[in-house]
Amino acid sequence: TAQTEVEERLRLALSSTALGTWDFDPPTGTLRWDSRTKELFGVPEGTEVDYALFESLLHPDDLARTNTAVAASLDPHGPGGYDIEYRTRAAPHGEERWLHANGRSYFSQGRPVRFIGTVRDISAARRAEQERLRLLAETRHRAEQLRGLSETSVALNSLDALDAVLSLVAERARALVGAHQAVVSLTEHPDWSQALLAVSLADPDADWREHAARPEGGGLYAEVCHDHRPRRMTQAQLRAHPAWADPARPGHGRPPRGGWLAVPLVRRDGGSLGLIQLSDKAAGDFTADDESIVVQLAQMASVAVENKRLFELARTQRRNLFDALTQVPEPLAVFRGPELVFEMVNTSFQATVGRHLEGLPVRQALPEMEGQHVFEPLERAYREGVCLLDGE
Repeated sequence: TAQTEVEERLRLALSSTALGTWDFDPPTGTLRWDSRTKELFGVPEGTEVDYALFESLLHPDDLARTNTAVAASLDPHGPGGYDIEYRTRAAPHGEERWLHANGRSYFSQGRPVRFIGTVRDISAARRAEQERLRLLAETRHRAEQLRGLSETSVALNSLDALDAVLSLVAERARALVGAHQAVVSLTEHPDWSQALLAVSLADPDADWREHAARPEGGGLYAEVCHDHRPRRMTQAQLRAHPAWADPARPGHGRPPRGGWLAVPLVRRDGGSLGLIQLSDKAAGDFTADDESIVVQLAQMASVAVENKRLFELARTQRRNLFDALTQVPEPLAVFRGPELVFEMVNTSFQATVGRHLEGLPVRQALPEMEGQHVFEPLERAYREGVCLLDGE
């Protein structure tokens, strides 16, 4: 018949689009699924279905939202349309399945008499979108990490004290990879218990020693410093490692839940400065990208540590030199910059002039010497880098 022919064409059209169909009779509560719909829900072909079975097959997190959408479609005062995406309960060891259901309710005398529609598998599209969002989030996170590294580089160059450098590195290392704890250790001294440390904790009230993060001069810490190679380990790997399993070891049996990452600090000459170690990552295990970021931070930190030590050495030597020059019996002064600012004035010079000179340009400090051929030789010596004796 013509009706049968139309239904056959419709069935073929639906089959070609991989759509399943469903038909719900609100007055009787009868629910009918075609074979494709049963396949999508993981129901055997001959199974009798009803609304309770439909509910039992939905993902628990999507059940309430789906029931609300069905009720809205069956409401005589509503639009009657039905358009929703939901998950089904995953089969054992199977992938999560997303379905898109689309339908409409029909009413007679203000009551729903039929609710029909289609359902199709959108899992591939959902996974593709989730992957796109994951890659986008990773890209943004990587950009934030690189910006953080750049900002850290600028900040390190602005610091004078070594302990401030270590504290900044610990704080930035923990923040850049999202760890609960970061420890920076300068472990050049043979006795690692004397290591200079900086600690950063996500929980300021936590006791970092409970995580056994202090270097011990052996085990994993020594491997990192000796080999000059990063180490990245999960909690399971830490538990299985002999260095962590040693009963004599502080913190025995309590490796960090979120794993451990350590990166060496290396001097310009290739020697060991110490290490940066992070533990208990907030989400998941430490990754290769985390390691790469901390390696770059460690390179910056190593340069900063050596520069600060050189600066402190130069400052100490300068202070010692000035202390010695202060005691020289002849009047003596040290100038700085093109304006010849008095940087140091020894006791004899100060007594001769009789007033405070340090921090003042020579022409401002000694205006009475103007026109007496005193300033010009000094300025020439600074400008040309030559040694001038009195009378030249």
